[in-house]
Amino acid sequence: MIRMFTTNIVREQTELGGSWKMLQLSEKDEVVKEYTAVIPSCWESMRGLENFRGHCKYSRSVQTTAGNYRLVFNGVSHTANVYFDGQHIGYHYGAYTPFDIVLPNVSEGEHILEVIADNRFSEGSTLHVPNDYRSWGGITRPVVLEKIADAFIRYVHITPKQTDTGWDADIEIAVNNVSAKDNTFTAKATIEGQTVDAKLLGSDEYADV
Repeated sequence: MIRMFTTNIVREQTELGGSWKMLQLSEKDEVVKEYTAVIPSCWESMRGLENFRGHCKYSRSVQTTAGNYRLVFNGVSHTANVYFDGQHIGYHYGAYTPFDIVLPNVSEGEHILEVIADNRFSEGSTLHVPNDYRSWGGITRPVVLEKIADAFIRYVHITPKQTDTGWDADIEIAVNNVSAKDNTFTAKATIEGQTVDAKLLGSDEYADV
């Protein structure tokens, strides 16, 4: 599970845990063997893959209504290439950092989500240079599909600071605009009865503002 509690009451969330098809691949991307993997997990916990260093393709179907979506991966070891209906939609390096991918204008119906996880050594990362570091392979942390509006709040950072007259706060809000047109949004923050309004200018490049 992503959380043991409700994270919000605005976004429709679908956890994509459970059984995924997993294909062990050779260095030439040929299928070596097919498995059923329970996500999240690492493939070293599966019989026959205890010491496997390479790459595997995970896949499962997802059912959606029409709209915008956000895929949230909390950990794929150690690199991830993500595909949606056969189209490459994202790459991420770093097993212990989450990442997300925005999918605008998804059609209603069944779709295929694929993730190629890779824990091989390479010169691309110091963690992948051969050493005694154990680089687990697989989708090792939960995956969530969120339905989002044309704009959504990516994060809110609040930094309190003490002044001569009391306490103030610096508030930083990042809003992503998913639509293909420029938009203006208004954010309201209320602390101890004081409300502050801020206008946010959206762009089609998902820029934080």
